[in-house]
Amino acid sequence: MGGGGVQRIVKFAVYLKQHGWAVTVVCPSPDSYAWIDEERYKEVVDIPVIRIPLPRMSDSLVAKLNRRLGFIDPFTNWAKDAIKHIDRLDLSGFAAVLTSGPPHSCHLVGMHLRNQLGLQWVADFRDHFTLGPEYSPISIIHRIVNRRFERLIYVRADHIITNTYTNQLDIIKKFPEINHSNSHVSTIYNGFDARDLSRSKTVNWDDSLLHLIYLGGLRGDHIDGVFYTLVREAVNIKPDISNQIMIHVLGDISRKGTLTEELGIDDLFDFQTYVPYNEVGSYLASADAGITWQRDRESYRGTVAGKVFDYIGMSLPIFSVGQNDGEIARILTEFKIGISTSPKNTEQAAADFIQFCDKLRAGEITYSVEATRTLHEKFDRTSQALQLATVLNKLL
Repeated sequence: MGGGGVQRIVKFAVYLKQHGWAVTVVCPSPDSYAWIDEERYKEVVDIPVIRIPLPRMSDSLVAKLNRRLGFIDPFTNWAKDAIKHIDRLDLSGFAAVLTSGPPHSCHLVGMHLRNQLGLQWVADFRDHFTLGPEYSPISIIHRIVNRRFERLIYVRADHIITNTYTNQLDIIKKFPEINHSNSHVSTIYNGFDARDLSRSKTVNWDDSLLHLIYLGGLRGDHIDGVFYTLVREAVNIKPDISNQIMIHVLGDISRKGTLTEELGIDDLFDFQTYVPYNEVGSYLASADAGITWQRDRESYRGTVAGKVFDYIGMSLPIFSVGQNDGEIARILTEFKIGISTSPKNTEQAAADFIQFCDKLRAGEITYSVEATRTLHEKFDRTSQALQLATVLNKLL
């Protein structure tokens, strides 16, 4: 499937074999995918894949209510189908099972195989479950049941992996049972693959402008507006900036609202739909900096969008709108590779954006040799596959 969320598991599957592990992947059939990246498929064509169709999701009112009222998430029935299918297979050659959520109902499969076959079970959390910033259960019963299920994962899995150190601290604080179980917890970040970031095409952008790039899908003006309003205020403070920058948005723009037009800043933006992954590096190489944004909620502190790692992989300075005490801000500050600001104070955020652009033009935000080496050790996908292989080897 195309998009950013699948890359973590794709890269584990591709690179684990370099560290002595053979991988078989279980996933839904492609008829359920919103977008298929044909170039990415070439990378995984030699990996054994078991494709299990998603149960047909009817559009009837009853079916919608059933999905809304169901526990864990809407893909629980798929996980149950996966269990039935896997139970018919000969798994004598397998030593471990890794389940990755969301959807967190996938962890039902790991729990089943741990209980029935004694396979070592690694539960990977690409994002928080009940602690997630967008988690909104329909009732108190759902909150209780889902929290109980999450607690079972932490107690029964042989190893828990989170995607940021902040999220690791969160679950240990909220689920103290982890400290009294046999589970171990570690962090493997999302990352970048240098092979994906090669230049495969020529991008013709105006050399007289600063080119800022935002990778990934838009989520609507209620979220993306934190950046749009900041840009509007920056133009109010320094009108000349409108003649100095161009902001390129590459990804799913189907949820683009109308706020840029309403604010009179649409001319500063270049909105483009999906590009194949093997072309992303060309756009990043042509950009002067990368941008990321999110709402200023405490629950987002541990969230790092995948685009941030692609920026790091291309040594792009980064401007982040989010939490001043969050994971992104910590990375930017520690390695001196960008500026993080909070949307709580639009005027201050706009001033920080102007300062960022000024520093870019002056060449004052660069990656040191030491920072580049450390960042690659932590965030390069090949290094992260070694981190996972180390976990698996210790379990056995």
